[in-house]
Parts: sequence; structure tokens; C-alpha cells
Amino acid sequence: MNNNTEPQINLMSDFTFLEAQPFKLESPIKIYYINGTDQEVCKAELIFDAGYKYQSKAIQAATANQLLIEGCANQSSAQIAEFIDQKGAFLDTSLHADYASVQLHCLNKHFAELFEYLLNLIEEASFPASEFEDFIQLKKQKFAVNQEKVSFQAKNHFLEVLLGEKHAYNNGIKLEQFEVLKHEDVIDFYQKYYFQQPFTILLSGKIEDSLLQTVEKLLLGKNWRARQSHAAIQLQSKGKSDLFIEKAKASQSAIRFGKQMPAKSHPDFPLIYLANLILGGYFGSRLMSNLREDKGYTYGIGSGLVSMQEVNYWFLSTEVGADVTPLALQEIEKELRKLSNELISEEELDLVKQYFQGSILRNFDGAFAAMDRFKSLYVLDLDYEYYHQMLSKIKNVQALDLISIFKKYYTFEDMSQIVVGKTQ
Repeated sequence: MNNNTEPQINLMSDFTFLEAQPFKLESPIKIYYINGTDQEVCKAELIFDAGYKYQSKAIQAATANQLLIEGCANQSSAQIAEFIDQKGAFLDTSLHADYASVQLHCLNKHFAELFEYLLNLIEEASFPASEFEDFIQLKKQKFAVNQEKVSFQAKNHFLEVLLGEKHAYNNGIKLEQFEVLKHEDVIDFYQKYYFQQPFTILLSGKIEDSLLQTVEKLLLGKNWRARQSHAAIQLQSKGKSDLFIEKAKASQSAIRFGKQMPAKSHPDFPLIYLANLILGGYFGSRLMSNLREDKGYTYGIGSGLVSMQEVNYWFLSTEVGADVTPLALQEIEKELRKLSNELISEEELDLVKQYFQGSILRNFDGAFAAMDRFKSLYVLDLDYEYYHQMLSKIKNVQALDLISIFKKYYTFEDMSQIVVGKTQ
């Protein structure tokens, strides 16, 4: 072996990974599982059609999701927390635009008891008025503190700028909306989107037949409504728009750019994804090299793609010194224009392809990570062919192909932007 010669790196055309398997059940509940570890640990995630796009008032969905496990018919939030802690388990909730979820992490030996306990919590959720009031007050206090941060204001107003104020996917919050939400609004949301509603269960870790049989036994004794088709969400179309919020005393300015993009199922999406990596999607990206490494305008700048069931968009986000805001905006525009007109080098293209492949492998490393990848497909009604196509297309892409992608999807004139801080 010659230690003076770099090893050749070959890009893979495909790869094998842990795939989620369906578990058929005589019930409207859907179950998928990945058995991928010898350790006696598992995770159960329950996914409900209860995302914030369904709410009629701001923070209604978030409040219902957070308080779902904070009290039931005969137990307080403190008693629930104590019981979960005694079993060495962890219970959490999360909210997304299209769905809400509850996650249980535990040892296999406690799974049967804890899973039954969780089902009862959801079925008998009581939403104590005191918990509701405490939650709202805490959210208001955090909102007031965050309002002083330019980064928070930019994020809070971003989807309003990109999609429109009344768009179902706009989750921006205003202070007065905390007063509008009532206790009964949260209970109504629970009754409509959680109570006896079918959901999907994702099981990962050490998932043996006995555990699946436990789940089946516990679910078959429950009453479920039929899966419902929700009314169509009103999506307000919006073209390019800009917003500048002046904060004269700010030491930094927060900048966000954005543009609606095709869905993951679109034939161009693999190249759109690769183009984003080159522009701002990893530490060695063009924007990071320019604004951080070369100019010193920022500690970090990044971009990404967000895919939801009915809306997909690209965003760029950074905070720069307030005195260099105009210069930073000029450099962002310059990088977008360069990538639309100049071929990137083969060396840079190969580097980004290698980074992409490495990130894909990391994202499938272990049962829990592999289940997260499956979930990202499942909620968008995609299958594993998405990843096979991504690998194949990105491996074979040429620099000239990317010029076309940047010209078609990353044109500076099409970008909506928001700047909070000093604008000149």
C-alpha cells in the first residue's frame, strides 16, 4: 500500500438499509416497524392528523399537542411525570404542519405497561384548566422575550412573507392571539383530531413478535372512528414579496430568503437538493465560504428545503453584523447569479456528491434513524424509491445540469426576503 497516494473514492449507485415493515391489523390503526438492534430498547411514535394547518386559531394545535399528556381523568401532570420517570422512560410530543405526534422511549421490559398507559392518557386526556393557563402564560412570556431577537422576528414573519398571512401553513404568532385562544378551543381540537381518531404507529428498536402482539392486543380492545377525509385546506397563493423591520439598536440583522419549490416527487427535486447543498446546505457551501470564511460577515449561514404535504419551499437564513447588512445582501445575490451562469468545478461537484452520500448513510444509521427516514416519506405519501432515485440522479449529474437548475429555481429576482435589524 502506498501511503503517499490518496485512496480512490467511488460514488455508490445504490445501497441497502433498514426498511420499515407493515404489521397488518384488523383495525383502522396503521403500524410500521423496524427491528434493528440487540439492545432491549424501543421507541413508539403515534402520528395523528392534527398538524397546525388544521387549527382555526393560532397556537390551538400546539397547545392541544403539548397538553395531551399533561393530565387525564384521574392523574395530574406531576403524577404522570413521576410514573414515567420510575420506569426509566421518556415521553414527549411534537407538532408539525401536517401532523402531530407523541413519542414513547423505553426499555422493552416496561413497554407493555407503558404503551397501555399512553393509550389511556390519550383516550382520557382532560386538559386541566390550570395547565392550560400556565401553558399560555409561559408561551406569552417566552414570546415577549423572543420578540427582542432579530432572528426570532425573521422566522416568525417568514412564512407570512412567503405564503401570505392567512395561509394555512403560516404559523407566525402575534401577541394578541394568546388572548383569543380559549380553553374550550383546545378541547374542541382534541375531540376532532385526537379522541378515538385512528393514527399511525411507528415502532423502532428491538421489535420482536411478542412486542407486536402486545400492541395488537391493546389496540383491538379500543373503539376507533373510521379514518376521515379532512376538508380541503384553503391555500392562499402569493407571489414574491419583501419585508423590512427596522430595529435601530440592533447589533445584528437577521436575513431570510425564500421561494416555493416543487415537491419531493418532482423529477427535478434531486438536482434541486444538490443545488441547495452547493449554495448553502453544508459547512463548505458557497455562502458559508463567502460570508463567513472570506468576508467575516456572519458566524454562520445556511439554506435548506422544507417539504410538506401541500407546500414546499427553499429558505436561506443568517445573522450578520448590522453595519454590513447591505454588503451581505449583495454577496448573497452575487453567489446566486454566479451559480446560474458559471460552471462549478469537477472537484467541487465531486466533493458535494460525496458529502450527500455520507449524509444519506448517516441518516440510515440504526433503527431509530432509519424510522425517521421512513416517517419523512410516509407523511408525504412517498416510498423508498425516492432515495434510490436520489442516489442515481445525483451520482450522474453534471455541472451543466446544475446551471439549468439554478436558472430555473434559484433566480434571485424570484426570491422573497425579510430583513430584521438595520436595512442600510
